[in-house]
Amino acid sequence: CRVPQLAEDLYQVLEEVVGSGPVVLIGHSMGAMTIMRLAQSRPELFGSQVLGVALFCTSAGELTDHSPIRGIPGRTFHRVAEPLMAGLNRIPELVSQGRRAGSDLGYVVTRRMAFGSDDVPPSYVDFASEMLAEIPLEVVADYYPAIGELDEFGALEIVSTVPTVVVGGENDMITPIEHTARIVELLPKAEAIRVEECGHMGMIEKHEVFNGALDR
Repeated sequence: CRVPQLAEDLYQVLEEVVGSGPVVLIGHSMGAMTIMRLAQSRPELFGSQVLGVALFCTSAGELTDHSPIRGIPGRTFHRVAEPLMAGLNRIPELVSQGRRAGSDLGYVVTRRMAFGSDDVPPSYVDFASEMLAEIPLEVVADYYPAIGELDEFGALEIVSTVPTVVVGGENDMITPIEHTARIVELLPKAEAIRVEECGHMGMIEKHEVFNGALDR
């Protein structure tokens, strides 16, 4: 459960589904990290088969310095979070009650962590909460260490060889806007968009902005 394996999975999808045809890769959060890792592991694809890239609400690394909870330093949060999730895995029934789609707790956490505006429609929160509830906690726990290992800055030189758009939410609590800005610094030719009152699930919350970027 690591980003390099996800990149290999993406490469297999390209081989088996796309073949030799041209493709535009669009990734949100860990999906964008996967695209960056693919650029590092398979640079020959970029400019030949991969003709465009969109990186949404993501980071290229150094996420252990960030905490989604105010008042708790990033490295403290990440040091505590991994064993905490391992412990929660031992009480899956209790956790699933709080995470299940439609639960008050699941709604509040999703509303707080995934969205950035005060007037986000409840239907958007319900939709995101339902998706998140389908992900087993053990999968989240298995992938969590990948965040600390992430270092995809070297990929951006390769990504810069194709048209690229980078979009980040000003109120993203998961991959903060500062990480979007760092990617943009290393992709000076990319279209860069900072979306106000937008959280991590920006392609739901501000879908017209993200769709417009893809259309261009």
